Amino acid sequence: MLPMSVYGQTTKPDTVSVKELGEITVVADAQRTSATKTVYIPSGNQKSTASDGVSLLSKMNIPQLSVNPIAETVKTADNQGVSLFINFHPASDEDVSGLNPDDVKRVEYLDFPVDPRFQRAQHVVNFIT
Repeated sequence: MLPMSVYGQTTKPDTVSVKELGEITVVADAQRTSATKTVYIPSGNQKSTASDGVSLLSKMNIPQLSVNPIAETVKTADNQGVSLFINFHPASDEDVSGLNPDDVKRVEYLDFPVDPRFQRAQHVVNFIT
């Protein structure tokens, strides 16, 4: 009689090893989307390497935006103007250049917002500090 290994069988019983895993941390995405807006949460690295509001947007790589950190311009991906706000208040160029990225908790992007605080702007970036 031939050994069982010739028939493709093994004589050793199958073994199952169980390894207990330690703690697992799940990190949430840095983006939340709703019908009216998209909210982005900047990472600590993005905040620490940015120098102002425009450079923070540049580091965040928001797909709806085209950011030129050298010219300090922010436009939509299809080259339309974007109005910048800080905590729902219109932000001047000086406000955005003086914005401390470490203070930013989230960045909201809105197309055609109905909130009157955005003064009928068509495309809005709202920094929440």
